[in-house]
Amino acid sequence: MRMALTVLAGIFIAGCGVPSNMQPKEDSGTPVGMELLGGFGDHETVVMLDGKEIYRGKVHSNPVLGKGTRCGALAGNDTFKLEVRVKAMNISCERTFNLKAGPFLDIKVINGEVQVNQLANGNKIYE
Repeated sequence: MRMALTVLAGIFIAGCGVPSNMQPKEDSGTPVGMELLGGFGDHETVVMLDGKEIYRGKVHSNPVLGKGTRCGALAGNDTFKLEVRVKAMNISCERTFNLKAGPFLDIKVINGEVQVNQLANGNKIYE
């Protein structure tokens, strides 16, 4: 069963391009990868990195594959500020991260709060 899910996940990842509105718009910096997981409901979510909007839309996740909506951006410094807002749920989160701890973030809403986990290895997000 795990192998079948792994194969499906590989097909899913390989077959999905990143929409142009989710690709980094700047030419220099360090990539930061993010995956918005469950708990956002069917509400518009806004993600900002260092004050620049990098994602706006409804978060779609696939509980079978364990995948969420992905987005990314380029951080200009070793530290960056992440803001996540879900206005319809009246929740938000603002935190500062250091890239030395890892360039990957998984973001989810649990019990009405935005939770962000920073990971050094992006593969952990998709296991």
